[in-house]
Amino acid sequence: MTFARLFLRGIGRLFRIYDDRDAEEHLSLLEGSYDPEEDREALAALPDRKNILPACMDRRPLGRRALKAILARMAPRNRVPRLLQATLELDRISRRVRFPEIPEPVREMFCDCNPPVPILLAIYQQGDAIETCFDDESQSMLEQTPEPWPLIPFNGTDPKSTKLAFGCLSGALETLAAARRVLDLVPGWEAIQRKRQRP
Repeated sequence: MTFARLFLRGIGRLFRIYDDRDAEEHLSLLEGSYDPEEDREALAALPDRKNILPACMDRRPLGRRALKAILARMAPRNRVPRLLQATLELDRISRRVRFPEIPEPVREMFCDCNPPVPILLAIYQQGDAIETCFDDESQSMLEQTPEPWPLIPFNGTDPKSTKLAFGCLSGALETLAAARRVLDLVPGWEAIQRKRQRP
């Protein structure tokens, strides 16, 4: 549970992820749009809110000090401390990135856009309530143009603003690289390999 929260928080600071909070929001939207009398079957078919997260995720995550104390007592070659150390590093890298505030006129340009497409679907087992909500919601994700993300505004005539923007971009890319290093340590995880087409 501590690993999942740290990992998702590390990526979620900079990029949109689809997790239990999105599933909860989607279920609330559906429940609000159905008529309790006329749509009983549709309401009954919705995933149970109590089952969105596994029971272990209801526990309080370990704080950074407690986690570091536990890691200090574990054998360095053990896979668990390596995984958690990599996750702490992801958290540290993403904390350093501070996107400039997006000016209101720029924000208004995207008011008719859909939310950004998530870069990660965080499910806990195949076919769980989160995946079910995502599958339902994803059918309309591209009906409107999705908002680009991350948005990093800058003034191209101002060297300081430009340097800050490229620093943010660098931090975002470092965060993705750190997330990949974490995933490489997760047992059973395999990257999707795309076959190159010959010209």
